[in-house]
Amino acid sequence: MENYSKYPKGSEWRKWDLHIHTPVSIKQNYGGPDKWDKFIDALEHLPKEIKVIGINDYYFIDGYEKVMEYKREGRLDNIDKIFPVLEFRIDTFGSGNENKLQKINLHIIFDIDESKIEDEVRKIKKEFIEQIPITKLEKHKTKCLSKENLIIEGGNDLHKGFSDLIPPTEKVFELVNNTIWKDKVFLLLGYKEWSNLEKNNQLKPLKEDLYEKVSAFFTSNSQTLEKSKKWLDEYGDKALLHSCDIHGFDILDTAEKNKDGEYLDSKAYHCHTWIKADPTFEGLKQIAYEPTERVVIQETKPDEKKLYDVIDKVQFEDTDSFMPTEIQINNNLTTIIGGKSTGKSILIRNIAKSIDKVEFNNRNKAVNITENKPLRGFKVFWNDGQISELNNQNNPDKRVIYIPQSYLNRIVESDETNTAVDEIIKDVLLQDEDYSNWNDKLGEDLKQNNQSIRSGVSKLFELFEQFKNLTKEIKEVGDGEGIAKQISKLKKEVKELQEKSDIEEEELARFDELSERIRKSRLYIEQLESDIKVIEQIKEEAVEINTSSHELIQLSKTRLEINQLVEKKEKEYSKDWKESVGKKISSLKEKLSTERKKLETDKSDIDSLSAKVKDRKALAQKTNELDEERKREDLIKKLNKEREEIAENIKSITGKLAEFVSHFYSIMIKAKDHVDLESFDEELQFDILTVFSKSAFQSRFVEQFFDGRKLRGEEWDFLTQFEFKSKEEYRGFVKKIINQTISGKLPIRGNIEKQEVLDSFLRNWFSHDYQVVYQGDELEDMSPGKKSFVLLRLLIDLDHSKCPILIDQPEDDLDNRSIYTQVVNFLREKKKERQIIIVTHNPNLVLGADAELIIVANQEGNDTQNRKYHFEYVSGSIEFTKKQNDDIDEVLYKRGVQEHICEILEGGEEAFNKRKNKYSFSK
Repeated sequence: MENYSKYPKGSEWRKWDLHIHTPVSIKQNYGGPDKWDKFIDALEHLPKEIKVIGINDYYFIDGYEKVMEYKREGRLDNIDKIFPVLEFRIDTFGSGNENKLQKINLHIIFDIDESKIEDEVRKIKKEFIEQIPITKLEKHKTKCLSKENLIIEGGNDLHKGFSDLIPPTEKVFELVNNTIWKDKVFLLLGYKEWSNLEKNNQLKPLKEDLYEKVSAFFTSNSQTLEKSKKWLDEYGDKALLHSCDIHGFDILDTAEKNKDGEYLDSKAYHCHTWIKADPTFEGLKQIAYEPTERVVIQETKPDEKKLYDVIDKVQFEDTDSFMPTEIQINNNLTTIIGGKSTGKSILIRNIAKSIDKVEFNNRNKAVNITENKPLRGFKVFWNDGQISELNNQNNPDKRVIYIPQSYLNRIVESDETNTAVDEIIKDVLLQDEDYSNWNDKLGEDLKQNNQSIRSGVSKLFELFEQFKNLTKEIKEVGDGEGIAKQISKLKKEVKELQEKSDIEEEELARFDELSERIRKSRLYIEQLESDIKVIEQIKEEAVEINTSSHELIQLSKTRLEINQLVEKKEKEYSKDWKESVGKKISSLKEKLSTERKKLETDKSDIDSLSAKVKDRKALAQKTNELDEERKREDLIKKLNKEREEIAENIKSITGKLAEFVSHFYSIMIKAKDHVDLESFDEELQFDILTVFSKSAFQSRFVEQFFDGRKLRGEEWDFLTQFEFKSKEEYRGFVKKIINQTISGKLPIRGNIEKQEVLDSFLRNWFSHDYQVVYQGDELEDMSPGKKSFVLLRLLIDLDHSKCPILIDQPEDDLDNRSIYTQVVNFLREKKKERQIIIVTHNPNLVLGADAELIIVANQEGNDTQNRKYHFEYVSGSIEFTKKQNDDIDEVLYKRGVQEHICEILEGGEEAFNKRKNKYSFSK
């Protein structure tokens, strides 16, 4: 980009002091024989931020000539631009003496070509100064018009009669508006404290006769800046500049040195007028077009951003097609313009891709954008000295917000239930600390709930398998009802045989009692032995504390202490557990021992009676048969009881699973409790709805697992027509699906297992529907252009980070009205906080948003010749203008940025005129 613009980074903030009087001013108090050398030395040691000064002598520009002589000798290299300024006292202006303006000065700044300075100065003297008849000037004429006398004597005689030297103001305005000077001068009104005019009845002439004739205002009272600005704002929107109004070394003492020989900053000098523009006359004119954007009075540099958040410059390394020269990027708003296929999007895409590949890929993936012909190399240089390189895995940890071409439109037109829109809104909400903390916990809550469900499903099918096995075992043992009838029959037969035997009734009753006791005792012993085995296994189970959340502890020392405490407590708990369970086992063993002794006693007792019974063979046989049947009956009762317990457990777990699944709703709905939905933006209102994802439920569960052709209408309707109304109703819905799946009432497709069906079903079918309302409209009811603008705001305006923003042709997504009335103002505000880079064809986004830098792109063609490379770029500010030079072959270098804007951007010239006339200045 060499040999194009002197200021390739565009408009930047510099301090301008346009009110410095020299030792030859009519009103000055420099004094001393070496005053000029001392004066120049002082200018050379102004604060380093001062880059533009105005040599501001009354009525004449002899002081400017002298300063420029020093400049041509190699002095004042610290100053980028020096303007000649004439200052005149305003005469009685308006109708009647009561409207006389006192001590208000008119400052006239001239556009001057320093390469032709002698001719330019001569022209100002002859065609401007000498055309103004100044009251009572004739008696001072010999001194006033003698450059030598002015320099030697300092115009002291003139100073005494200064108040009489008042030119006719109307004549001055007549001059500045004639053909010769119309575009070569810039007018300011100077007064110490503008709000004081209210006291002197001087408002009417200022408002009616002067305000619209000048482009800006001066004040020298730093204590009343805000008061004066507020007062002037009541009349319109024009810039207020500040200067110390230097007339001597009492203020201009910046050449003073300390004991170490270092220059000291002046304690009295305090000009804090920052102007964002090239240090040129065209740059100065910007404060007329953009008074609020281009002028700030404060001590520190405006719009300062953190070094690590600002791109300094970029560079192509794919030199087969792209120029390798560094391309500067402005700290505020950089716009990239050019004809079709000139490399605009290539530039912004590779900036994004080099810095933040995840963001680049995610944005493109969201709208199905694929990249063609990736570059071999590209570099991004940051203000903090770090470099991001294309395809470098070790890049610094930087991020950007990247919005590809037509991204917003594609997002808002998507038919998907959960689109990138929801993610955008969610990202905005996540910037709220309370919501972010809750969202982190949400993940843990959902995870734990899922773990409970998985454990429950596993246990459910384990019990279901046990239920099936018990049912099978019961069938193998026999029919309970049939066995009961058989026992009744055998009892009758035994009784009949007993009646025929010689056994006594009491002995027979005793025999029956012992038989029953022995049967129950054997069953009890069996249960005790089984329980002791199980509990002995439980005793060996480890006691563990869940440490999954310990990694969230940030201090490593604290985390170590907690882990050590856990280890200690686990040992203590394990020891206590084994001791407690051991006591329980001992207790059960004692019961087992007691029961076994009772059994042995009963068996001994029954043996003595059995001898009598066995004497009769038939009775003995029937008694044995009865005993066997009773054993079978007892076994069936035991198995039935176990099966009933399992059935109850299945029912219980089914209920718990339904509760777990419905609990997803309870977890999700708490989102509203953890974010202040009214705190984000004055114009955007948010809401979070927890909704049942019906379409996902149908496509990912119902249609995937069940065959609608085999389902009866009622069952199919039950599955497909479910509408979530309440958590309680949903719980019942879940229980029914579980039961019908396990029981086989719902025909499952192919060879899919029931557990696979439930694993898929018992999950979180709820999602957050992020609602946003702007200007009374919900997002889904907005026009595409308005919807896109809202998304743009969500992506940028509410993003709390200060990383760069890259947007490729936002006008493709937004209507012209939105651009002019909303986006432009939006960009004007955001660029003060963070760096923005935009590719655009819309002049309003360049001029309306007052872009600080314009990069012009070009691709080599028959009528669009470049210097060397297929793709080339130049850059400069809006104020950089250069008439067409047809002697230059390369299209980028033929003209200035202003001219490129008018040629490339449709409506560019109209936008320039609209910008110039925005405040209706008289030009």
